[in-house]
Amino acid sequence: MVRDADIVKRVLTFNTRFPKKTRILRNLFGNGLVTLEDGEDWKRHRRIIQPSFQTRFIKESLDSIVPKYAERLVSYWKRSEGREIDISVHLSDCTLDVLGLVAFAHDFRAMDSIKEWSEDEGGHNRKDQIAPVSDKLIQALNSQFRASPFRLLLAILNLSWLDVTANRTKKALNNAVDEVIEKAQSKAERSAQGDDTNKVVPNSLLEALFDAKDTDPTNQTRRKRLDNVELRDEVKTFIVAGHETTSTWCTWCSFCLCKYPDVQQKVYEDIMKHRPSPNDHSFPISLELVNQMPYFNAFMKEVLRFYPPVGLISRSLAGEEIMNGFKIPVGTRITIPIHLIHRHPDYWTNPDEFQPERWLKDQFPASHKNAFLPFGVGPRNCIGENFATFEAKLIMGPLIRSFMFNFAPSLRSAEFTLSAFVTTKPKPDVKICVRSRA
Repeated sequence: MVRDADIVKRVLTFNTRFPKKTRILRNLFGNGLVTLEDGEDWKRHRRIIQPSFQTRFIKESLDSIVPKYAERLVSYWKRSEGREIDISVHLSDCTLDVLGLVAFAHDFRAMDSIKEWSEDEGGHNRKDQIAPVSDKLIQALNSQFRASPFRLLLAILNLSWLDVTANRTKKALNNAVDEVIEKAQSKAERSAQGDDTNKVVPNSLLEALFDAKDTDPTNQTRRKRLDNVELRDEVKTFIVAGHETTSTWCTWCSFCLCKYPDVQQKVYEDIMKHRPSPNDHSFPISLELVNQMPYFNAFMKEVLRFYPPVGLISRSLAGEEIMNGFKIPVGTRITIPIHLIHRHPDYWTNPDEFQPERWLKDQFPASHKNAFLPFGVGPRNCIGENFATFEAKLIMGPLIRSFMFNFAPSLRSAEFTLSAFVTTKPKPDVKICVRSRA
């Protein structure tokens, strides 16, 4: 386990590979950017996919889509003031719908469940529970994640082929993803022919990948484009990594707003200071406007520092290394505890205090640049960093503008700890109550 920022940079930048233990995740996702080991296939995937994540395209797509879904969430919450909100579920459904449209031109209709919840006055019918997303792709994906001890054992022993139920679910998931890809391909073909008269959303990331190819002139033997199986595996990877990390970040934002009411007030005041007119309490919040809010942005960064959604990452040494005078043999698994590095007293002043103000100074708040790595560093850094950052700000801005956040009565004496699977989340689940500000 490495907490030295210089070694962290070295491990994430040079002479390492993704650990072979990812075969457990590979059984879930297939061979996507997250699970492919470092090598020519991973490099080819990254070269092909990277151009699709152009900042301009991401900004335009999210700016046109996220505010609509954020306002839907605002309207549902206003209709349900005083009820307990399972914040992780609400935010997960919201980010899932955003990802569906921006990445795949597919409507998961996840927020329909929140709409039904808001119309169930008093929560009598389902005890305040949100109904599962009805989209068959998401249902199949959720089934894949219901890992039993038996399933985990088979995965560790590389005997997953014996898990009949998992294999059946995997086939259903692949079929559902294939349908999404075929739908996007048909849409792209209509757009190319000028026949898509009902176009509502910008071209998706998936549509961009249909035409993307590897431009590396040294690639003479491998495929220049992603084939259908590779596209399918990347779609599964995007769905999990693309909405899970953002919704977890926003969940921690909500947690911090409740825990630090003085900070919540400062964030709210910063947002309202940038409203177009003094009497406008429901003004639209765009990325251009968000970028003018220093304290709001400092708050978002401090949440990432204090509660990084991805709490640790691992690599394996591809060759022998000398680290701080110690000889580390080839194949050694190196674990980088991001959560601990973000609170390391050698790099941060008052590391265990939640202080957005640290990000308002002219200089970087840590003594080492690589002491802050919520999206990783080096060649395997998160390809969706801008996507997650823009989306999280566009969701949290309207919510903070519209509501005061408080822990639900059932949690006011709760002791929170951390739990981790794909992302690091609070345990128990965060439930809040909101009150309209205007």
